[in-house]
Amino acid sequence: MTPPTGRWILVWLPAAVLAAGLLATGLVSWLVKQQLDNNSRELFEDQHLELAEEIQSAINQRLNLLNMVASALQPGINRQQMFNQQSGLLLRRFPDVLTLDRIAIVPASERSFVEQQLSSENNQYITFGAWHADGETVTAANDDDYQVVVQVAERMPTAITLGLVVNTVPHWRQPLETALLHEKTSATAQTYLQRNGSQQTSVRLFRACPQIAPDQPREIVSLALSPQNLIQDIVPGNISDDMQATVFDLDQHLKLPLFASSKIEHPLPGLAIRSALSVADREWILTSTPNSNLIYGESRRIRELIWLIGAAGSLLMAALAWWLGKRIRFEMAARAEVRKHLSTARRTNENARIEKDALKRALNDSEQRSRDLVELAGGFIADLDEAGRFGYISPQILALIGQPPGSLTQHLITDVVIEADQERLRQALAECRRDKHLTRIDLILQHTDNYPVPVTLRIKPLIDTLNGYAGFRLSGISRPGQPEEPL
Repeated sequence: MTPPTGRWILVWLPAAVLAAGLLATGLVSWLVKQQLDNNSRELFEDQHLELAEEIQSAINQRLNLLNMVASALQPGINRQQMFNQQSGLLLRRFPDVLTLDRIAIVPASERSFVEQQLSSENNQYITFGAWHADGETVTAANDDDYQVVVQVAERMPTAITLGLVVNTVPHWRQPLETALLHEKTSATAQTYLQRNGSQQTSVRLFRACPQIAPDQPREIVSLALSPQNLIQDIVPGNISDDMQATVFDLDQHLKLPLFASSKIEHPLPGLAIRSALSVADREWILTSTPNSNLIYGESRRIRELIWLIGAAGSLLMAALAWWLGKRIRFEMAARAEVRKHLSTARRTNENARIEKDALKRALNDSEQRSRDLVELAGGFIADLDEAGRFGYISPQILALIGQPPGSLTQHLITDVVIEADQERLRQALAECRRDKHLTRIDLILQHTDNYPVPVTLRIKPLIDTLNGYAGFRLSGISRPGQPEEPL
């Protein structure tokens, strides 16, 4: 396979790396967005649920304390004094509680007496009054009995409900009946009350007190609280600035809300969460609405950072790919040059090998020719070391003196020469070593069958260029005309 070169490796490879890097960055950005958006929604849901629990807990505290005040007004005690004590504690503890009223059922026969008693206790003329839409004080019409406010505990001495016949207020009738008949706390919708020059917007809670006697009418304790003040004290510490909380009465959802936090920019109504809040026998709806920054702000910031790092990394990798492409082209050119030189070197080596083989064959032929000549002449050749010991000796020695070459290795040459010629041989070796030229000597070798073998030896010194003298090389030829008979 031909490796990529040229435009592909310098253009398309960096472009492919850049595209892959941007695609990977986009995938990571999308995955991170999904995870962070889910985390933001979970955090938003947790904040909403925590806020709902806080508001529900605050409402339950008010309901429990109202039940405690009503239960404290037992038969046989000074109800007026006990009411003052309990209501004073409750007003001091909860700023959102506007007033507490003690409501008694007064027969028509006792109306005048109760009116005089209320006027004397409050140092002003008080008569049983009926609710009127324009806020004017209207004397209540004659009736068999009256559910009238006989005692008021409030923050401001307005006495807006003192002497009020409560069942003349349209929105209070059903909760009053529920509190008396079913012996449980009942709540009203948020109502606006204007009387005696004062105004009050509140939600009313009614709770019946223990009955004095079976034939005696029961009293009722009423608590007026401001939903705005109640929830406003809870919301700031439980929601972020990117979240809006709104509370509606379920039966008045299309009217003004009971509470609404500050408006937010870019709200996301589609992600709003709603929870029901139980207020006695009524339900409020808490709606939490996030804005885009709460849900998507964190992921937006992280994605911007991811894209910044991913784009920079992709560009860096593309630049690295381009640089590597340049390096690859350079390496490929260098390898091509090396292959060219290697091809030339291989041809040179092949030529040298062919020449060497030719020389080797010529040398072998020359050596074989020399051996043949020696063999044809009836002689032998041998190598001696400096001491005159055989190293190599040709096989012809066997036919000449009857000893195989292996038996003579490392033996002195004088061992195969008759004793009379041994000294002459030593002198010839010494002369050859000294004069460094070819030396010829005629002598007699000893055959293993004890008869003399006359030979002519030609001895040549071996010179080592590094170490100097290295031994001898010699050839031996039988002298013609000499009998080779036993002694």
